[in-house]
Amino acid sequence: MKRKKENTERKGESMKYDPDDKTQFCKVGYYSDENKGVHGYEGPGWYFPWDHGLRGPRDTKEIAEEDCREFKRKLGEVNAIYEMRAQLMKGIIPKPKYDSTADTLKHIRTVGSYLIECIEDIHDRIVKHDETKLEDPEKKIFDEFTPKLRDTTYGSEEYKKYLEQMGVGLAHHYKHNAHHPEHHEHGIKDMTLIDLVEMLADWKAATLRHADGDLARSIEQNQERFGYSDELKQILVNTAESMGWI
Repeated sequence: MKRKKENTERKGESMKYDPDDKTQFCKVGYYSDENKGVHGYEGPGWYFPWDHGLRGPRDTKEIAEEDCREFKRKLGEVNAIYEMRAQLMKGIIPKPKYDSTADTLKHIRTVGSYLIECIEDIHDRIVKHDETKLEDPEKKIFDEFTPKLRDTTYGSEEYKKYLEQMGVGLAHHYKHNAHHPEHHEHGIKDMTLIDLVEMLADWKAATLRHADGDLARSIEQNQERFGYSDELKQILVNTAESMGWI
């Protein structure tokens, strides 16, 4: 009974770790309700490292001196944090100024990851662009009409006549290639930005097949053909200029 009473009394004492006292293996720490720091008491025969990520419980006789020093260090760090918090709340020390560097770097990496997704989509289109022309029913049609279209002016009546004669082959091409407005139910309004980039590159390449090819003129003519707005027309012009295509 006497031993039990002594242990009870010791549990009520505030923690005061003395590194020179070889009988003190370690202490128990806990947060006070007033958030003023860490207090504790000697563990009678046990090591109880609550809330500090240390090992335990273990018999105190098995705890090396470095464990006690580490525990003391962690208690000191927690006490320092609570002391700084108290000073901040009282206005004794100024609140640290916000530094946007970390958030900005995180934003840059996030935007970069989304741009990579766009690049991967474009890369896939580079590989697959117009590959349907290499097989029937498209190949035999383009074998016949590509030389004829080369000798016409884009948008002319002769050009439109040849497109009509391409029939099933051209319809198949539109159906399987999203960079053509004809592929979509509502035309160019259903296209994505990536579709538009591939479309503009396709238009530029097509102008090279005509002796009088002109991308700026094609963009102007296709506004009437596909019904896009003045804003989109200007965006196409801006993009072509920035790429050096016109």
